[in-house]
Amino acid sequence: MKITSQECRTTRRRGSVLVTALVVIMLLSLSVYQFSEMSLVEYELAGHRNTLLASAEAATSGIIAVGFEAEHHRLSSELLANAIVISGDSVRPTSFRIVPDLTVLASRSTDVRRTSGVLNESALLNLNTLPLDESERRETRDRLTQIPGISREIADSILDWMDPDDTPSEFGAESSWYLNQKFNRLPRQARLTHLEELLQIRGITPELFFGEDRNGNGLPDGGDVDLNGNGRIDRGLQDYLTVTSCESALRDDGSLKLNLNEKNLAQVYDQLSDRFGPIVARFIVALRSAGPQKNYTQQEVLSAQEDDRKKRQETVQDRLRRQLSGSGDQFRQNEAAAARGGISLSENPPYQIRSLFDLIGVTVRIPVDGVDTLLHSPWTADSSGVESAFRTLESEVTFDDSPLIFGRINVLQAPAEVLASVPGISPSAAISIVRARQRFLKAESGHTRHISPAWLVTDGLFSLEDIRTAGPYLTTGGDVFHGISLGYVADATYAAGIWFQVDASMPPARITEYRHLPPIPVHRFPHVFQSTTSRPDNPLQRL
Repeated sequence: MKITSQECRTTRRRGSVLVTALVVIMLLSLSVYQFSEMSLVEYELAGHRNTLLASAEAATSGIIAVGFEAEHHRLSSELLANAIVISGDSVRPTSFRIVPDLTVLASRSTDVRRTSGVLNESALLNLNTLPLDESERRETRDRLTQIPGISREIADSILDWMDPDDTPSEFGAESSWYLNQKFNRLPRQARLTHLEELLQIRGITPELFFGEDRNGNGLPDGGDVDLNGNGRIDRGLQDYLTVTSCESALRDDGSLKLNLNEKNLAQVYDQLSDRFGPIVARFIVALRSAGPQKNYTQQEVLSAQEDDRKKRQETVQDRLRRQLSGSGDQFRQNEAAAARGGISLSENPPYQIRSLFDLIGVTVRIPVDGVDTLLHSPWTADSSGVESAFRTLESEVTFDDSPLIFGRINVLQAPAEVLASVPGISPSAAISIVRARQRFLKAESGHTRHISPAWLVTDGLFSLEDIRTAGPYLTTGGDVFHGISLGYVADATYAAGIWFQVDASMPPARITEYRHLPPIPVHRFPHVFQSTTSRPDNPLQRL
């Protein structure tokens, strides 16, 4: 049968329609496939994003927990050293863990201060509390040079940066030096606002400031090398210095402790007598009035006797003049009002108590009811007397009117180099302290509420005479902490990290600084992120 040309054209048109339909179907199928792929990617990204958000929320919960516990003086090794599960989801539990910095994630160190929990800022040397007076400049410089990497030139440059004048010290640098450099900066001539400000000071390089953490990212990554082989990445000056250490001078009920250096000795006596009895009250106001008795030479005794004779004569003459110029009855009333415990109290007592060690094992020579008397300290110079003084007074008294105490160094947590920067503590003594305190560190990681600096004497590390020099600089407390809160969802690829600083020196505790860190790959630190088991004594049940 012969096919006409018209029929051929019709057949070809029908075939082209079929091809076109197949192409359209293929394109639609490809579009649906691509849409499905994009939907799956979006779904996975949303799940990943939700996991990171959940991890960040867990890290935030860790910071809130630290603040709450610090405010109530309950920072414990349980909260600080272990992963705390906070989610009820049994399939993918969410947890947080607190570490001092990320370099310890790969650490082999056994130093509790560096491997778990927050870092107490009082374990570091506070640059903002260093004396800047010319009379104390040499001693301050010597303190700074105990810190690894700080030379005399760098020490003086730091002090020149902070002091108010523009005159260079012996090895330092002021505006004249900075103006001759390429960088555009001048000394602040005020206290530091942030520790990183040190990088602007002459002689402080990024290598010195960041240490073995060469890129300054806080992570133990390929760019960092453990040069000294101590099992962790040392972080340069950041491991030793701070500008924020502080502790509270308030009682647990929020009231201000009694200031032993208050000018009004009658008020000091009355408050001490009500709290501790008249013997303690009389001794402390006598010490403030006359100072501790010394072991005088014969010449000093004769000189003191002559001074006493002149003072008595001047006192009699002054008393006679006041009686003649006014009412004798009024004078006697005023004199009686200024006396406590048989001691005539001066309006401007000459002696200042610098620490509780000044009260222990000393004798005061003072007239009591007009009779020259030796008053002995209620606390003897032996171990029991030292412990008794701290147990009785530490939680009740302070040495100025401020509700805050700045810059004291935590003798239980400071590295040996920081301890050696304390006046009266040699480098060898600092090493002895670090060795002796190991028995305490296993029990407490944050606050060491029931241990006082008295243990330095009771353990035989210092004599009472030697510790009096270092005493004003030492504490076992501290209420400002920093660390990193790691939030983690089980089986997630990345964990969230937030660097934070908490100040619990005044209630309520405040988060004074925080910054989010890049996501942390979980597979690099399995020993950290796989220990997220719940415990029945979970500290968060108290929140």
